[in-house]
Amino acid sequence: MTAVVTRVELKCRSRTHGVIKQYTPTGKKYIEVRCKDHWCVDKNEGEVVFHYFEHETGEYSHTRKYRDPVKAVEREARNQNGNNRKGE
Repeated sequence: MTAVVTRVELKCRSRTHGVIKQYTPTGKKYIEVRCKDHWCVDKNEGEVVFHYFEHETGEYSHTRKYRDPVKAVEREARNQNGNNRKGE
């Protein structure tokens, strides 16, 4: 997937539940949902997991895992302070 053409957020007043994205050159639309389920995410590793569903049918398409940038910043701050374990 390359450039995102459109982005529509699916959200309530307090939380974004998903995003509809249309990609080029195929024009394919996916619903992107961030997953926080313990089966998909290992919180200790600082991963962010997104599941993608077909916009037209709602069927599961694929999953992507990324490093969580917030966790990386927290880890860097702990290392600069000389603390390698969380909670010290």
